[in-house]
Amino acid sequence: MTDTGKTYTYNVADKHKLYELKEIKVRLKPEDGESLLSNEIIDSPDAVIKLMQGYLDNLDREKLVVVNLDTQNRPLSYHVVSIGDVNRSLAPIQNMYKTAILNNATSIMLFHNHPSGSLVPSRTDDIITARAAYVGQVMGIHILDHVIVANSNDDFFSYKRNKSEILETPRIVLDKIESSDISEELPVYHAVRNNDMHANNSNVVASQIGLAEAEDVKDIPRKK
Repeated sequence: MTDTGKTYTYNVADKHKLYELKEIKVRLKPEDGESLLSNEIIDSPDAVIKLMQGYLDNLDREKLVVVNLDTQNRPLSYHVVSIGDVNRSLAPIQNMYKTAILNNATSIMLFHNHPSGSLVPSRTDDIITARAAYVGQVMGIHILDHVIVANSNDDFFSYKRNKSEILETPRIVLDKIESSDISEELPVYHAVRNNDMHANNSNVVASQIGLAEAEDVKDIPRKK
């Protein structure tokens, strides 16, 4: 009996009957796609960076690629995670690790291009990298590096070399970003609240003198 006065009857198992919980099997089979060819042996992260620079160069849209690595940091395969537009690429975190799991990879490298030609990572790049790195730490598949390449630019940006804290301590980085977001929003919130209070005061004055709109009283001198 419950507080509402309703009585609930629970099913009683029949000892002569078997009950089942079905198992759902999911089988994912990787298939060979387009191979990237090189005149040099592709056996190290540096070799992969050079290969990906050529692959992502002069594209008109952003493309995010993951390269799966073994325990010796040797490349196993690559996978195009997403293709975006000229200034962004959609990057579902879960899709970054699908082929890594299928390949039994122990680490991955992320690559994406900037069609604008700039190698400067955006704030969104930092956030996505930190989130992906944090998920990877939980899963035990670490991000070795996230490399940004740009059109007609022989150089590249490496998070490992320039912003290693995002890969090594992503949770701390995300907490700092979240804290900065909150502190930036507070002045805006107070400003909105002050405007609301001013609007409410104007409405009170308007109602007292029989005006329909508070805008009509904005120039009325206030008592000191």
